Amino acid sequence: MTDVSIAVDPLGAVTIDPAGRTPPPPWRAGVVDAVGGSLTWPVGSPRTSAPHAVLDDPDAAQQWLWQVYGTQVALAVATLAADPAAGNLAAAAEAGPLTGVAHRLGHVCWAQAWWPASVLDGVPPLDADLLLLERVGLEHEADGLVDDALGPAAASGVARALATLDALNGDLEPQSPESVTVAQARAAALDWAEALEVELTPEPVARAEAFALAAGAVAVPGVELARGRHGATWAGLPAGLVDAAETAVSWSLRRTGTGGELIVEVTGLPGRPPGLTLTAAVLDGMRSAVVLDLRPDENGWRAQAPVPAGTGTDLTVLVSLPGYGRAGPGPEADDRDRVRDAARALLEAPVLLAEGAARAVDEDF
Repeated sequence: MTDVSIAVDPLGAVTIDPAGRTPPPPWRAGVVDAVGGSLTWPVGSPRTSAPHAVLDDPDAAQQWLWQVYGTQVALAVATLAADPAAGNLAAAAEAGPLTGVAHRLGHVCWAQAWWPASVLDGVPPLDADLLLLERVGLEHEADGLVDDALGPAAASGVARALATLDALNGDLEPQSPESVTVAQARAAALDWAEALEVELTPEPVARAEAFALAAGAVAVPGVELARGRHGATWAGLPAGLVDAAETAVSWSLRRTGTGGELIVEVTGLPGRPPGLTLTAAVLDGMRSAVVLDLRPDENGWRAQAPVPAGTGTDLTVLVSLPGYGRAGPGPEADDRDRVRDAARALLEAPVLLAEGAARAVDEDF
């Protein structure tokens, strides 16, 4: 059992917090949008651990609370919802029939949003269709926890996921550990497809080639004054777009016959949506030096533009996708390292179908 505190926050929502733990930041959090609220686990936490919760409709959440936290917590939430003036309450949480399923669902949601795929660091991507398959399957298993809204796009994704597993298995040695992993994943996928009553139709799957960086760079005239390389701001970018390595963003400041020129290059991930333009806000110390439109090229994105006279040589480039609305600051470099370490550990001991499949074909990455 785990002791939890139950309180009403300043906005009137009921919160549930396990003793001794603070909610993790978004990039290290598995979050489930549940009926009446949300649940949050730290990535890598035990599957039976009690989550943090914010309940904006505690009455609606009663349909699943006891199945995640046990009856003591459900009763305490009902007491506080009926009388917010009762103050903070304490209760003992215990793993219920939906705790493990909900925890794994949160892990899927984290992987969809934050998996640090990287060409430069050798962290393979997770197949989006396999993640979708596992998400809709777990949402189906977690009856009453989430609104089950399996649509045509999700059904098509389930079919593509099965085709992906078949394609992977065709490239592996029979009875090899990797082949067994893929076969187990396919069996689970078929079980979910049957439970979801998805009518499967053959879906062609184009196998992605091994990740590779194109050789060479565009020759740029002038004298180089300074250069730098660092990671992208994850919070301003959706997963699967920009390489997650700490060397994904490079810049070069040059002196030419017409003044100062700045070149910014960003490494993209294979399979990224084509044609997207990114924004690079270049900071000179704490002040803005210039804002550039990054245009897609074969390696990712690139921009070249004049910079104001007096621009320094200690620059930082903040990369974002216009219109992408993830709020709040992104993780610092040390925290990004922790996320990458967590991803590598998960590839060694996969939790999700997509992680197992990525490990099975890691030698092709």
